[in-house]
Amino acid sequence: MNFPGHRGPFSSSKEFHDFFMTINSLPGSWFATLTRRGLPDNLPIVFTHSDLHFGNILVSPTGSKVIAIIDWEASGFYPTYWEWAKLKWVEGRRGSFFIDEILRPHMDVWKYWIEWLHFAGL
Repeated sequence: MNFPGHRGPFSSSKEFHDFFMTINSLPGSWFATLTRRGLPDNLPIVFTHSDLHFGNILVSPTGSKVIAIIDWEASGFYPTYWEWAKLKWVEGRRGSFFIDEILRPHMDVWKYWIEWLHFAGL
């Protein structure tokens, strides 16, 4: 996601989520308020690729070894669920449903995160 304005680094999940609710939604709206309540503020901030999907993972010709991970322009410090949620959103739309076997699922966040994406028109 390409965020306008302040892009971090964020010192806490709370700071990130407060910012996140200002993107493509009406701050203070009933929807932003409801969605914001579902995003946990106690998760650590970690460095993540933020655009990890199968098009950005280069594998050996035999498919047995990862050679490189490319396209790091969206990387940064995000809550621990971020990589999983973005990958689930991108690959889920393509019909890939094994993301939960690759990364730790955060289903408690997913409900609110995906509702925000739909509301924001993404």
